Amino acid sequence: MATTPFDIDPHPGQPKILFIGDSSSSHVQSWIDLLRKTSFNIRLFGLPTGYPPAKWPVKTYLTFQYLSDDLDPKTRKWLFPTPNEILIQEKLNSDTQLQQAYLLWQDSLKQDALWLNALAQEIVGLRVFLSNLERKQDAEIDARVKLAQEMGMVKGGVEALAKELPQMRAEIGLLKAEMIEKLTMERQVDLSDLSAQFSQIVKKLITSKNNLEMRPEDRTEPQTSSGDIAQALPDNQETEPSNHPVDEFGQTVALVEEIGTVSLNEQVIADPINSDTDELVGIEQSQEIITDLNQPGSSPSHQDPGQWLVEICNQWQPDIVHTFGVTTASYFYNRIREHLTSSKKPIWVVQARGGPDLAQNRYLPEHQSQIRDVLTHCDQFIADNSENYKIACEMGLLPAKACSLGVLPGTGGIDVKSMQQNWKGLPSQRERIILWPKAYESPQSKALPVIEAIKLAWHKIYPCQIYFLAVVQEEIELYYQQLPEEIKSNCHLMPRVPRLEMLDMMTKARVLLAPSLSDGIPNALYEAMAAGIFPIFSPLETIIQVVKQPENVLFARNLYPEEISQALIQAMQDDELVDQAAKRNLDLVKQLADREKIGPELVQYYSQLTNLV
Repeated sequence: MATTPFDIDPHPGQPKILFIGDSSSSHVQSWIDLLRKTSFNIRLFGLPTGYPPAKWPVKTYLTFQYLSDDLDPKTRKWLFPTPNEILIQEKLNSDTQLQQAYLLWQDSLKQDALWLNALAQEIVGLRVFLSNLERKQDAEIDARVKLAQEMGMVKGGVEALAKELPQMRAEIGLLKAEMIEKLTMERQVDLSDLSAQFSQIVKKLITSKNNLEMRPEDRTEPQTSSGDIAQALPDNQETEPSNHPVDEFGQTVALVEEIGTVSLNEQVIADPINSDTDELVGIEQSQEIITDLNQPGSSPSHQDPGQWLVEICNQWQPDIVHTFGVTTASYFYNRIREHLTSSKKPIWVVQARGGPDLAQNRYLPEHQSQIRDVLTHCDQFIADNSENYKIACEMGLLPAKACSLGVLPGTGGIDVKSMQQNWKGLPSQRERIILWPKAYESPQSKALPVIEAIKLAWHKIYPCQIYFLAVVQEEIELYYQQLPEEIKSNCHLMPRVPRLEMLDMMTKARVLLAPSLSDGIPNALYEAMAAGIFPIFSPLETIIQVVKQPENVLFARNLYPEEISQALIQAMQDDELVDQAAKRNLDLVKQLADREKIGPELVQYYSQLTNLV
């Protein structure tokens, strides 16, 4: 039963897909975005590696420990408290008087919820009564329609009143009594008489609501409110009930009101004429409102990501679980999937990320058995290159489990049309800018040979500007500081750049320099082709199956500065080479990675999988 806005699926009854992966990854976000405008109900369980931008609208479970205070409970649930929640908790723990006041306030919320549940139960009874009465009066169609309209007005009035619980308790109590008195009359009452009675009640409801819309000073305020908490906090710690649920002391007034409204609107007061009695919400279900008051506003009572994922799967019951990464998200889900209690097991889709996920980790003994276990138990496997499909089958994947769409970009594809529109001319017409997106040391790519290559090529590629991107290591700073001043003054070091900003930079630059030791089909290669920037990559097995030298790229091995230097010189001097490659690459990327083509295919793919559940 839905209890918060987060829990309400936008498409009730439609398939549910739970993604698991790094929620801060722009590639993960890009893939999921392909499904945002479909009828799927989608959510993301984030690994403890970060969290997505606040404005990204996909509902996300956060397990990252260091959060900001701008989380929206409508689209985020989190395992660990935010800084503001920690401050509130510390304040409550250190102030006995404030803690007592808070507990009284919480108890008041519970009483309000109990009262609201009682009202909801009575409305259930009214619906049953009216439904039975309707079955006996099939001939009076006009009266039935009118009665449905009247009940709709009652529904709206009750919802409005529920939002004013502290002030409206006495008023609604009187109206409840009148409703029950009038509706528990002898069954001989005809529908026209019943409709007239409802009309009178509706008028009273509207009048009562209007009476409430008076000046604040004329209202009777509740004894304890969230304002008391705000006054007791430091000046710079104002509480925002709708945005900052309190960690372990219960939910805010705003959330309780949302719960009440959701429960009445979505679960209890449905159409009294067209609903069957066996579809009515039972009394026992409404007790969940009270239970939820004893839980934290957004996080479970524990701080175990695995246990939380089990609870989420058992409660939400997704039709598909899609894990991004074999050795990350898939390992994590594989460890907990045996604890799922639902008889309906979700279809499990595993997506390998890049080259190292399988290409390198398959050689490590500590990974071999885990990879085999994942590939054995998953239902579908997706890769961004044919080599990973081959490796997966060698390690136990049944060929029938390979994605029918074949090789798919890890981002879900490139918006080729919009990127082409942003071109700042062909490469030879652009500024003499070189982008180096992997300016870091890792097992998959090495930075020092690239820096050495820049030194070797400098006097043949100058004038130009070189952007070192993703500079997050001190050793890269050290290498940079040792460059000659004439080179250093034309180089720009930048930390991680947002993906959209990076794509924009690509449409303005001449050369993308991205040698590596291991990779799938790099998303940066597809992006470069769509942006019209000339790519320099390493001749990896996964890449040479897609592009050719010199028609599409120039190749240079990552550990060989001389090869990188020669490729840079040729790309910066040969205008005909880079311009013709840009034209060919645009046609090629439309065939391989156009988002407009992949999106509908992916939607159909997931739809077919849900038919297997």
